[in-house]
Amino acid sequence: MRTISVSNRFFALAAEHLADGLTVRIKVQGESMYPFLHSGDEIEIVPVKDGEDIPLWTAVFYEWNGSFMVHRLVNKRGDEYDMLGDGNLVRIETLKRSEIKGVLNRCFRKNGKVVDCRSEKWLNRGKFWFKIRRIRKYVAKLLRMLGV
Repeated sequence: MRTISVSNRFFALAAEHLADGLTVRIKVQGESMYPFLHSGDEIEIVPVKDGEDIPLWTAVFYEWNGSFMVHRLVNKRGDEYDMLGDGNLVRIETLKRSEIKGVLNRCFRKNGKVVDCRSEKWLNRGKFWFKIRRIRKYVAKLLRMLGV
């Protein structure tokens, strides 16, 4: 397997395009959103508009501590948003609403399947995955064994 390292400048450029109202498409690296996103999937990120409501369980693109990432919105308190990667169990990133650069719209799987990442079905699955986080490392291990 070949590993490609992409500079943070690439993601900063993607954030600039989103700020200009453009849609961006990025290849997923890493497993922080497993089992919902897999390394090698391509994701389509759309700009987030001022005042647009971002529902809980949505995956968003943002900058946190100098790094860009896509994680799931798991809690809102006024202008503060808590994010957690589906593959992470404990590290929650807290940020301001204004730091969100875009919203994950669709995922293009390596097998050609397209997933609507804003659908109620996808959001509900994310909510369920968050709710079982105490046991999900075992569920994730089983999913990996099954090749999911």
